[in-house]
Amino acid sequence: MVELVANKMHNIIKRDGTLEPYDYMKLYNVLLWACEDNSTLADSILESLNLKIYDRMPISVLVDEVIDTVSNLTSQITPQYDNVAKRLYLQKMYKDLYNMRRSQYPNYIDVINNLINEDKIIDITAILDKDELIKLGEAIKPERDLNSTYLGLNLFFDKYSIKINNKPVELLQHGFMRLAIQGFLYEDKSVRTDLIIQRYNDLSTFVYTEATPKWLNSLTKDAQMASCCMHQLADNSESINKVIGDIGQYSRHGGGNAVDVSQLRMRGSEIGIGGKSSGPTPTIQHIESAITLFNQLGARPGACVVTFQWWHADVLELLELKDEGGNESKRARKLQYSIKLNRIFLRRLESGQDISLFDPKIAKSLLNLYGTEFDKEYERLEQAGLAEKVITASDLGYMIAKIRAETGNLYIYFDENSNEQSPFKQKITQSNLCQEIHLPTVAAEHIKDTLTLDLTNQTYETKTSYKAGLLALCNLSSINVAKWDSMSTKEQANSAYCLLRASDNLIDWQYYPVKDGEMFNRNYRAIGIGMNNLAYHFASKDIKYSDDAAKLEMQHLSTSIKEIFTEASATLAMERGNFPFYDKCNLTKPSRFSTLFAIAPTATSSIIIGATEGIEPVSNLISEKTGTYSNKQLVPDLANLRGKYELAFDIPTKDLYDLAAIRQKYLLDQGQSINTYMTNTNSAYDIMSDIIYAEKVGIKSLYYLQSKNSEVEHCESCSS
Repeated sequence: MVELVANKMHNIIKRDGTLEPYDYMKLYNVLLWACEDNSTLADSILESLNLKIYDRMPISVLVDEVIDTVSNLTSQITPQYDNVAKRLYLQKMYKDLYNMRRSQYPNYIDVINNLINEDKIIDITAILDKDELIKLGEAIKPERDLNSTYLGLNLFFDKYSIKINNKPVELLQHGFMRLAIQGFLYEDKSVRTDLIIQRYNDLSTFVYTEATPKWLNSLTKDAQMASCCMHQLADNSESINKVIGDIGQYSRHGGGNAVDVSQLRMRGSEIGIGGKSSGPTPTIQHIESAITLFNQLGARPGACVVTFQWWHADVLELLELKDEGGNESKRARKLQYSIKLNRIFLRRLESGQDISLFDPKIAKSLLNLYGTEFDKEYERLEQAGLAEKVITASDLGYMIAKIRAETGNLYIYFDENSNEQSPFKQKITQSNLCQEIHLPTVAAEHIKDTLTLDLTNQTYETKTSYKAGLLALCNLSSINVAKWDSMSTKEQANSAYCLLRASDNLIDWQYYPVKDGEMFNRNYRAIGIGMNNLAYHFASKDIKYSDDAAKLEMQHLSTSIKEIFTEASATLAMERGNFPFYDKCNLTKPSRFSTLFAIAPTATSSIIIGATEGIEPVSNLISEKTGTYSNKQLVPDLANLRGKYELAFDIPTKDLYDLAAIRQKYLLDQGQSINTYMTNTNSAYDIMSDIIYAEKVGIKSLYYLQSKNSEVEHCESCSS
């Protein structure tokens, strides 16, 4: 209830600093609007308020108290309060940012000019004329702000809205329009306005989401759009120094990183004449220092996954780098880790055999092999007596299960599955931070260092030359499958073409901190179109993940998306040509892109559109999120679908992997971010059995192992 402090005046300080007497009916009418004229709901909020009105109370304090109260009323039983909190919060932001009524919206040209004048975006008025900007402003639909959720709006204003003096200046529709403009800014004037509006409508009606770097960097100077970059490390100091520098550059521009250290020789291996290697651990710790120093756009710590081979002689030491206990000098806990597995290891694990571990310096021949060729060479090296150690496969399997259970981390990369299902002629050796990207990487080769002296001016210049490697970049977007399934084939085709054309443009129109990445992106033009909102889609159709109907629906969605986007890519190829490195891939049809599909987690971008994350089942119908307010994340349409959602820990792992196998077969040319859910992680046998099953059904990689008490660190770069 609302109480007035006794024997006091009760003036409210408005946003402009003027005083206004407290008006109960004004508060009630605002609540009534937020409750969409449901007086019973409005009355319940007033009864729940614990608010004392004192003299000269700031309006912001009053409003925040009301919003916080409404948010706290939100529960599984009373989800309707989330919509009320959203409406109150949106009105608050309209007032705070633009001092406008809820029926108003800022003039778009004024918003753009403000951002340009404050040097927050590039001067797009030098490219788009006034008539174009007026048309774009008229295309904005303010009412679509209400299609987000309370948590989604909080996230947008906190994370994605451009800020001036730490204060957001973009409203949600401005953010969508900025993304849309970036995609077509340099197109011919005769078509670009229509293309921008099409893209804006797709984004603002939640047809698809874009990855976090696109949200953060669109229309900004030095706009880096890639979500994750993948580095290959050669076994020499020049490569180590270059890769660590490259990791720092991409981290500071908002990208996540992945690095394959499989080539690094073992601890104790000879270096030069009489020298001994310290093994991969010091280099990995150096990588950890780099991502700590170069955080992502100053907003969050850098992130990197390190991938290594199961047959590396130091594999047991590498597995413990994330371990919470032990010697600090042998740990690098801020990184994520992925272990590459071959079938020969898994088959020996099943049959209780021994395995041999090698120094990559001696066993270089294994690095670029997989399948039967790998098996033959591995056995030849064993027979030649070149193994450094021989252990039981079960000992290594136990350590893999132990670290995966204790940390939730230790991703699994299946070497054969990744390469046998790859469109690339070159071997894939790793995946990215979220384990959905499967692209070739090659270490740059040091050529020479030169010194140029200017004796007249007493200056000198040094230059280091490299033969460019392949620094793979992933460019991510995600289809809202619930929305997609409601669209006509013509609408799907139009949206797919628009998304691919924008994606193609962004490859050419973005900033590249490292030239190796630019070479890869421009020539391979690899993108990853994924899925989100699958859990809601299943629930809305009364389908459980463990139902046979889920497999049929998964095949239907996968086939539909693949056919539409493959056709759109072919159309774009006819207009602009195949990607330049077309002959380096095993493709038979025209394509503008070397890859089209990869399913990212979408941990943050899904929140903005009120969708469930990626392809994942939900763990809870409602969960707490920390932030400015006590936010709660509700599954979509909780009031009507409460009993329709199947919770993650209730679904057999086999069923989740079977659905993943269907997506891999019918949709994906890359991979998918797949979490595993276990209520009990005490059994190494169960954990390794799941891994073996995943490999047998064709899955390329596995992401986190989640238990009911685990906390997973989401990769925001891959959120799309």
